[in-house]
Amino acid sequence: MTRARPVRPGQAAHTEERSMSKRARKRRDRKKNGANHGKKPNA
Repeated sequence: MTRARPVRPGQAAHTEERSMSKRARKRRDRKKNGANHGKKPNA
């Protein structure tokens, strides 16, 4: 049985809330990809 997360007041109930946007996360991850060979320095 899985327990539901407690919802704090003032917080959205949906689980997609993150401290960082998905696009920014993907950009940061692309920077660390070895296949870039340093071509995305400011990703």
